[in-house]
Amino acid sequence: MSGYCMNCVPLRPGVWAIALLQIMYGSVRIYMATLAEDEEKGFYYYLDFTGHCFSLAAAVILMLGLLFEKNNLLLPWIGLTILTPANFVGNLILNLIFFNFPGAMWLITKEGIPALLITYLITVVYTLYLQMLGKTSVDVESPAQESDTMYGTANMVFVTDASSSIVGTTPTRDFPPSYESLVVAHKEHVST
Repeated sequence: MSGYCMNCVPLRPGVWAIALLQIMYGSVRIYMATLAEDEEKGFYYYLDFTGHCFSLAAAVILMLGLLFEKNNLLLPWIGLTILTPANFVGNLILNLIFFNFPGAMWLITKEGIPALLITYLITVVYTLYLQMLGKTSVDVESPAQESDTMYGTANMVFVTDASSSIVGTTPTRDFPPSYESLVVAHKEHVST
């Protein structure tokens, strides 16, 4: 596992950014949901609204865990945040079971990419959790070994037709059997 978020930001600031972005996204979605008309408020509306409330609670728990350096508060964030991809997968499976392919396609285009992104962010937070426990080491850049020559061409091995790809061995030529020996073997086989 990499010690970076998006392969360029260290884990701790990356997870802070994840928490802040989750708070902004969840707040906007809840605000937009409150603007819906009463006729549009059905089961899916309340399920979506509840999911975004859990998202805000998860972001607050994540920020508290980072602020007080409590690694145990990162796991509830993972548990609460995984509800969004789980909801996507559950709805997708239901649409596919009932052969609602247009609904499944609409679901993939509407919620598929956010579910994949959230799944990646969960792995980033879990990597930070493992680092805080001390089970993984922080990536440290190690310098490259110096070479004997200016362009790093020391200890080059050349493979030719007369050599083997394994250094220090001589190739053995194993030619295929001749046509006559194959005919004799076939005649012996057929006659028995």
